[in-house]
Amino acid sequence: MPADPTFADSSTQRESARTRGRTIFASPPWDEVADRAALLLSDPPADLEVEATPGYWIVVERDVSRSLPADFAQPLFRGEPVIRALDLDGAHTARLEVLTRESAQRLVEGVSRNSIEARWRIRHAEPIVDRLRLQEQLASAAAQLPVGAPNRVTRTLWLEAHAGLRALSEANGRPLLVAAGETRGALERLACFLDVGAYPPARYLAAAAASTALGQRLGDWFAGLGDAVGGDEAAARRTTGSIDQVRKEVHAVVRLSVGTHDWLADPDPFWLRAR
Repeated sequence: MPADPTFADSSTQRESARTRGRTIFASPPWDEVADRAALLLSDPPADLEVEATPGYWIVVERDVSRSLPADFAQPLFRGEPVIRALDLDGAHTARLEVLTRESAQRLVEGVSRNSIEARWRIRHAEPIVDRLRLQEQLASAAAQLPVGAPNRVTRTLWLEAHAGLRALSEANGRPLLVAAGETRGALERLACFLDVGAYPPARYLAAAAASTALGQRLGDWFAGLGDAVGGDEAAARRTTGSIDQVRKEVHAVVRLSVGTHDWLADPDPFWLRAR
């Protein structure tokens, strides 16, 4: 079976994605607005060795969006993104996300999960055609969190990780698979956020978290968790038996980052409170 060009080695994959992106941007309707828009390669993300089908952001000035076809112009002018699947070669597709600069700015300045993922994505996006340096401006905005946001987001992620660890300690059989996935995801989001103030979408979490301070401390435990999910009973016993130690490791890293808080010392009452 021939190799899938979508999943070639990293450098070849990125160059192929750049070439495809330039072809897209030089074609209607984008060729008419290229001087007031930016084409960014969002997938695969820069500086991360992962396999991914190509994904692009096109960021366009709001007033210019009016000159696009109606299926783009109308939602964009209302501040809504437009998402399309692009046929690359008859066998593979790419994801195209089109936003106005104003809506992209609002997105990367928020603190919802979607916004925090967008913060990470824009900071790891590669400008292909960007005469106005929009990626640089958006990435700069994405790197700045509002006052108080680091503590609020860290608190949410810590409580989710704590709840996941508790569920994992009580799980076996199929519930172990669910609890393991939720727990690992919560810990990896926390690890990324503590290091860089953002975290990626789920498909890049493991790769991004591996180089973080917390991810490195939990690397062996994550490996054992994977073995446990795969049916290794000895690994399952080791993994669940070390949950208290993992909680202490995470607590120590969080405390070093944000200091001492009631929600960190005694998370259960805070987990039960309505947000």
